Amino acid sequence: IVHILILNQQDYQVQIIKSHNGVFGRETVEQIARRSNTDIAVNAGFFEIGHPVEGMPSGTLVINGKILSLGSDFSDCLIIDNNKLSIQTLHINPQVILTKNVLDINKFNKFVTQNDVGVYNSLWGKSTLTDFKERKEIVVNSEYDIISINNHGNSFIPDECMVISLPKSYNIPDNLKKVEMRFWDNNLSLNNHLSVVMGI
Repeated sequence: IVHILILNQQDYQVQIIKSHNGVFGRETVEQIARRSNTDIAVNAGFFEIGHPVEGMPSGTLVINGKILSLGSDFSDCLIIDNNKLSIQTLHINPQVILTKNVLDINKFNKFVTQNDVGVYNSLWGKSTLTDFKERKEIVVNSEYDIISINNHGNSFIPDECMVISLPKSYNIPDNLKKVEMRFWDNNLSLNNHLSVVMGI
């Protein structure tokens, strides 16, 4: 059975809501609809099952400019940008640029392994949950100005900030004041009016 819903965008406000409003957690579509006082609810992205990834988004998920998860390569996504709906194929290619060094981001709000470059925001939790002795971490604000450089993992994640987690062996350039970050190759800016959910 396939259900098709046709909406007039002038009559409805469309929004993406994550279970438990965070990276982790599972709820039924009915529970999400009831707590958000919505008229129509559609199950969207997929999620992971099993410890320790229970309820994490399987692919790309951005809500009101906050990245919960990033897929990889080319992803077909429903995009809400300034209240306009579209379906686009995003080329997900997350990178962090430290001076002239371009590093591929392997994990966004996901558990890292030894050689991964990870990025975390406050939707992940209070800290990065990374190995204290085996990581170096850079805390940046929403403008990507550096707040602190920590010679350890499991850094605190301040609100409206991100933490870049690097292998301990990585040499952070001296006098680094700012970083640059890219998430996808499409002409789509990360702003408070952008929401994206990936289909599979």
